[in-house]
Order: sequence, then C-alpha cells, then structure tokens
Amino acid sequence: MRIIIVDDDQDIGEILKIALQDKGYETVVFNSSELAMAYLSQNAYDMVLLDIMMPSLNGYDLCNHIRKINDVPILFITCLDDDESLTKALALGGDDYIRKPFSISEVMARVGAHLRRYVVNVEKQSNTFECTLGPYVFNANERVVKYQMPFTNEETLIRLSPLESDLLRCFADHPNEVLTYQELYEAIWKEMYHNEKGTIMVRVSSLRSKLPNIDIESVRGQGYRLAVL
Repeated sequence: MRIIIVDDDQDIGEILKIALQDKGYETVVFNSSELAMAYLSQNAYDMVLLDIMMPSLNGYDLCNHIRKINDVPILFITCLDDDESLTKALALGGDDYIRKPFSISEVMARVGAHLRRYVVNVEKQSNTFECTLGPYVFNANERVVKYQMPFTNEETLIRLSPLESDLLRCFADHPNEVLTYQELYEAIWKEMYHNEKGTIMVRVSSLRSKLPNIDIESVRGQGYRLAVL
C-alpha cells in the first residue's frame, strides 16, 4: 500500500518514511503541499499523512482538495492541539488527528487501523446499503445523506467523511440499541478499545452537527443509542 507524507519539516518526513517502510508500506514524501497536490491529482495512493501548518497552501486546503477526488484515509499529524483546529480538521474530511510530538508506535497503530477499515469499506462497495432515518435518506456506499427541506421540494445532499459514514451505518444497523463506546470503537476502527471514549464523542458530535434532526441519545456511562420510531 502507498502512503503519502506531506510535511514541510524534512526530519519528520524522513522519520515517518523510515518507520512506514519498515512495516512494508510504500511511501512518498513531500515537503511542499503544492507538489503533493499535483501528485495526488494524478496518481494512486491509499492514505495521506498530513501536516496543517505549511507555507502557502496549508493542510486544511490540501485536505479539502483530496476529498473532492478521493476518499482514502487522511490522518493529520500536527503541533496544533486546540479544539478548534481538531474540529476543523475533522469537518473537512480528516479521519484522525495525531498531535506532535508523537510516538511512532501510536502512528503505526492508527495507520494500520485506518487502512484495515478502508479495505473493508472498499470490499463492501458492491453491496448497496440505503435506509431512511427520520427526515434523512442515508446511502452508505456513496457516503451521502439526502434531506428533503420542509414545505419545499428542494433536496439537500450532506456529504459524510468515511468515519462519519461508518458510525452512522453502525447506528443504522442497531436502531434503538445501546452501543457502548467499546462496541462502536472496535466496529469502526477495527482495533482493541483502550479508553477511546473521547475519540467516539468527537465523531458523534460531528455527526450530530451535520444531521441535527437525527436522534442520537447519550447513554450516561455506556455509549449512545439511535432512537427511531
């Protein structure tokens, strides 16, 4: 599998490159987001590791460009650690957010988990899944939700990130059931749960923001439940 690394810090790019190659991944490193954009528009790849703070074209802009042409996992690796930066990265279609300084073992674990999930999703593409959730019609294959505006014939398409789509699919498969933080994490990230409650909470918050008319209830101390009639 080919992983693209985009970071203007050459040392970090080299560290990530060596670690990933040791795990058997093919890597391509760019210290310029403009050069990366040109490559990403014309070549095949399976994942992007992306810094945010880069000169000229920043990581947010590059992520937005990638999401227009590809749905591969995008992992932000950055020194920014405020909630606003995290929220923006996820809202633009990022799949995960790793703070610098990072541990190589954490990066490798997250890379492996996201690639496993991505491969499973690609294999599922031949099986169409569509369902109605309140005022929404969810198409899991296209990762879009259709919303009919009240009192009009206007239809709005709401695009979901791969993780948001996986999360909604998990809820749709278990309506009115309480899904624990562990069940949600292991179903979506395909790895063992180690107190990742915060990760789930951020994703649910993002889903609620995009779909305000869906009823995802918090179940204190346990997880969440999609309430449907």
